[in-house]
Amino acid sequence: MAEETKTKGATLTYFHGRGRAEQARWLMAATGVSFKNVCLDEPEQFEKMKGDGLLLFGQLPLLEIDGLKLVQSQSINRYLARRGKIYGKTMKEQAMCDMVADTVNDSVGGVMGYPFRL
Repeated sequence: MAEETKTKGATLTYFHGRGRAEQARWLMAATGVSFKNVCLDEPEQFEKMKGDGLLLFGQLPLLEIDGLKLVQSQSINRYLARRGKIYGKTMKEQAMCDMVADTVNDSVGGVMGYPFRL
């Protein structure tokens, strides 16, 4: 695994590239969470993680933080926002945060899927 950055407290594992892990990187940077960014180099690394039961739904990204192994990008993002106290103080503010996060997620879906259609 290559491209590991300074770490203390969290490890984010994903493929090379921004993809579905990018929002989590933004949130960790915005809330001061230092983390190790682990990028998988080979498909076999991903298959091994799945085989070892490290990925609850067999998908990446994987965020290891606070003793948790979190998967599903939007769940990771909401956890980080709550943890960093930037998720909104009221249900209305939280709904607005969800709308913005989901809009970003929706907008990148077609772009990220393109390489897999080649």
